[in-house]
Amino acid sequence: MRKRLTVSALVVVGLCSLPRPAVAQLNGFNIKGDQGVKSGSQAPPGIYYGAPFYWYGTDTVKDEDGRAFSTTGELNMFLGGPLVNVVTTKTVLGGNYGFMAVFPFANASR
Repeated sequence: MRKRLTVSALVVVGLCSLPRPAVAQLNGFNIKGDQGVKSGSQAPPGIYYGAPFYWYGTDTVKDEDGRAFSTTGELNMFLGGPLVNVVTTKTVLGGNYGFMAVFPFANASR
């Protein structure tokens, strides 16, 4: 009985470790490419300026299997704007206090 249980456990672990294709898509409030690997980290104290730029264009809508089901029309979208990021030397709950101001503008056309 113990041998059968061990073999069954090894078979289950083996089957679970087989590679499978990933079927996922980042759909949410994140811009593809965001700010890179360190997007959740804070800069050292100082004042930082930036101008994020995002351009997205498409002429096809695809289903979950990657097949195009709509090819009529197109969408072009631009987002951008200047930003100021300030990180102070004052700490709140062990972290540096900071803030960011962004003056965004966007344009979408079909």
